[in-house]
Amino acid sequence: MALNRVSIIFGLFWVAMALLGDSFAWSAGVSPEVQSRWITPLGRPVQLSWKVQSAWIWKNYSYGNQSIKRPVLRTWIELPENLVLRSAKTDDGTVTKEVEDPPSGPSDRWIAIDSIKSSVSVMLILESPKKTLEIGLLLTDNTRRPIFLVDDSCVDTGVRFQKLKDKGLTGGTVLGVSCYYDPNGQTGIYFFSRDSSEIKLTLPKEQLGSGWVRGRMSEPKNSTKGHDHVVKISQGDASSYYSIRSEQRAWSRWRFFFGLGPTYFSYKDYQVPNVTLSAIALTAKGGVNYRLGKRWDLGFSAFGTVLNFSSSIEPAEYPVARFLGANLRVGFSILNGKKFSLKLSPGLYYWGMIVPQSAYGIIYMAGPQIFLSSTFAIAPDRKMSAYLKFAPIAAGLTSLTLGSREIAVGLGYPLNSARAKVQWALTLDLSQLSISENTSPTKPSLFTVSLGTQLAF
Repeated sequence: MALNRVSIIFGLFWVAMALLGDSFAWSAGVSPEVQSRWITPLGRPVQLSWKVQSAWIWKNYSYGNQSIKRPVLRTWIELPENLVLRSAKTDDGTVTKEVEDPPSGPSDRWIAIDSIKSSVSVMLILESPKKTLEIGLLLTDNTRRPIFLVDDSCVDTGVRFQKLKDKGLTGGTVLGVSCYYDPNGQTGIYFFSRDSSEIKLTLPKEQLGSGWVRGRMSEPKNSTKGHDHVVKISQGDASSYYSIRSEQRAWSRWRFFFGLGPTYFSYKDYQVPNVTLSAIALTAKGGVNYRLGKRWDLGFSAFGTVLNFSSSIEPAEYPVARFLGANLRVGFSILNGKKFSLKLSPGLYYWGMIVPQSAYGIIYMAGPQIFLSSTFAIAPDRKMSAYLKFAPIAAGLTSLTLGSREIAVGLGYPLNSARAKVQWALTLDLSQLSISENTSPTKPSLFTVSLGTQLAF
């Protein structure tokens, strides 16, 4: 029964997160108008009934040390059943044999041609059981209206684009934009124009360029309305203007978090009354951080047992205990890089038990603590977190010894973008508390494992 309750709780959380994830999904698809012409090796046109389909897709490319996405025109070709692609040559593009996303039918019958330019020529060498066939293909994008493509990465980083005015850009003008999150408080924006020799981009802060150009926007400090910038796309005397707005949440000194999840407890007294307790319970936690400056912050957090799902206790006549704790820390950032950060947070720790009639255990203990936390990047806009805590505790400061202490470690895995207004994470916490005989004659010990879902804003 206990496991069923835990499953139901986690199921509700996963449903909530799935709905939240859908709210961030956004894309703008544009269908190109590609003309395909088949040509023999002698240069004569030939009519073929092979299926040809085209679409704009996003592919990862390296730009310096940064992995970015840019739009490419992908054309799928379905080969007849008796033909297999042996090799291909192209003047400006790539040909792929193994297609993971065919429009329809078996994937081994499709090939994909990716191109950046408005036209590309390909020579295909095909084999059948009886002969080898050479056939040329000329692909031309005849789209008659300007195309503005925005990758989903700009949604994750909170960047929005809106067309302001258009002064007659000709057909075939293609502009692609992808974004990335810089942990130092900046949003990076990459602009790509397909025909860089014809199109000029005028970026915010008077940055000029063509082709791939990198632009940056500062994170808004005091306003939730974001910042407006204008990018101008020029082609001869024609031009278009787009407004760029950052919808990232305003920077705040305050940060709140709440978590909920099941915890396994194993408690034992080593002297009379020799209580042994094992339980699975629902634990709630919450806290707040306040930034004192660039490197310093002040944090408070607390946790406690909310509901026992199942328990086993010996002797059986004793009641089941509940556990609680609180932390007060001052944090100092030792390292704060793009991919790794490290923070040291000394402070105070309070731990206690709630037992009816105080039948066993300890009412409370407290003491200093050392808390070391870090984050490390797993994606441009996502970071895992980890911590290690050591806290010597006693009923009074005069009786503090290293033999009476709590050691805890934990991990946090992000479930959505760091730029989301509400950030979700899965958390795993393990702790081991041991009290010496000099501190308490019963020498209690406690081991816990917690798995939870946490939200922060």
